[in-house]
Amino acid sequence: VSALIIAGSMFLIFGMAAIAIDASALFVERRADQTAADLGAVAGGVEVVAGAALGSVTDESMVIATLDYVRFNLPTNYSDPDWIALWRSCVDSDRPASFSPMPEPSSWGGPPGATLDCISIDAAASLYRVRTPDQVVNTTFAKFIGFDSLQTSAVAVVTIIPSGGGILPFGLPSGVADGALHCLSNAPGGLANNPCNGPQAGNFGTLKIKRYTPSPYNGCNAAPTNSVLALNIAAGIDHIMAPMPVHDTSLEVRDICYNFPVNTLQTDPGFPMGTEAGLVTGSGLPAGEEALLQQGPQPKQTAFGDDLDNSPLWNWLLEGVSTGGTVDYGGGGTATSTDDATLFCEPAGFTTGFYDVDGDGSAENQYDFDGDGNDESLASWQHMQKCLLDYAAGAGAYTVIFSSELGDRNGDNWSPRFAYVPQFWDTSLGAGISQWLHIWRYRPIFIQGLWWIRGNNAIVFNPGEPCTPCTGGGGYRMWQVSALVIPDLALPEELRGDPPGAAVGVSPYVVRIFR
Repeated sequence: VSALIIAGSMFLIFGMAAIAIDASALFVERRADQTAADLGAVAGGVEVVAGAALGSVTDESMVIATLDYVRFNLPTNYSDPDWIALWRSCVDSDRPASFSPMPEPSSWGGPPGATLDCISIDAAASLYRVRTPDQVVNTTFAKFIGFDSLQTSAVAVVTIIPSGGGILPFGLPSGVADGALHCLSNAPGGLANNPCNGPQAGNFGTLKIKRYTPSPYNGCNAAPTNSVLALNIAAGIDHIMAPMPVHDTSLEVRDICYNFPVNTLQTDPGFPMGTEAGLVTGSGLPAGEEALLQQGPQPKQTAFGDDLDNSPLWNWLLEGVSTGGTVDYGGGGTATSTDDATLFCEPAGFTTGFYDVDGDGSAENQYDFDGDGNDESLASWQHMQKCLLDYAAGAGAYTVIFSSELGDRNGDNWSPRFAYVPQFWDTSLGAGISQWLHIWRYRPIFIQGLWWIRGNNAIVFNPGEPCTPCTGGGGYRMWQVSALVIPDLALPEELRGDPPGAAVGVSPYVVRIFR
């Protein structure tokens, strides 16, 4: 009887040991698998971010980065042939239908078009999914209850989303230089106010960019309408775009759903009212979306019925000490030192009622910053542009002059006027035609002037400058918009749109674990 009881209890004892030891080993393996999946997915996403900044992202580079990080973080070491076979046999049976398998590395020598079922990306190229191949844990005590081995795997999904103000659907031709005040968009009856040149007979500055993700304005079902443009302005473009490394039309990846990564965008030959809705009124935007210039923590100015951001770019200038015709940030005291900046960039020069802005020994409250023969206020966009133009003329001799808070949307001092726009290899945005243009790089901009018009009466609103007529009667329509192009080197590295050399900087995208 004792023998029978002992024999019978052994099943229970080994079962409990299997739970305590083998199940624990499985849990440890599962945790390691999840870490490997997370890091592999993030690595693929970061490859998009770095590649989008430098114009080198490809599907294969994403996959290779993912495989490297998964392999490094899995507890089991595999030979190269076993590693390849493991992934080729992996099946992601729970992959959503909207995800497509990614190509296997060409170095594996597989047939053309071979893909990996367990590494996939969604149609909008905004979600990237990694499932680790099944990992085998050999058992010790579970063998006695019929389990020689146990299997586990893990899944991770990252989302690749716009950040730092996103990329807006406006474009710069190749000739627009650092510090320029550029006419982003204007109506057919545009005004000849700097920097816009008056009535246009063709393209009016906006880009006909699709929306890949499902939304009330899914621009992939038809040609984008004004509502798609408005959402692209208010929320930023929703899919990956990468610069073309050289101007070669054979490298075109046009913005046609669902290409990846897009490097060629289409102009809009008509003046769309979506510009006004996306920038200022928010009319027709989906629930939860605000017009771009209604967003952010900064003080607002009422402009024809809408409360719009009213903080000028000079609010984010770093403090320095005026010395010898420059602003000294680190005690160098010379115009060629990398810790200096041009005199016109000193923050106090914008805010003090009387200030020796030209360094001639006497204070003034006005100065002819743009050389047009008329004096402008210290607190004026002309002063800000003079700062940027002088900085750009320094050819890299000056230091960072803007705070990183300018584009830090996780903080409490960012500006909705700071954003990125593509600058094209092409010299013109076209006139009267819908034209495909090739992305050269991203440029950081600050949305500056907004013009409203009613009949023959035009009013311009520049942030930080008085605009008493802006609070007046109705019937005005927004008619054109300008932006200052910020030199990359004037910004902290994480806010630059086109990092120099091999510096990574930050592209207008971030990667986050989604699942």
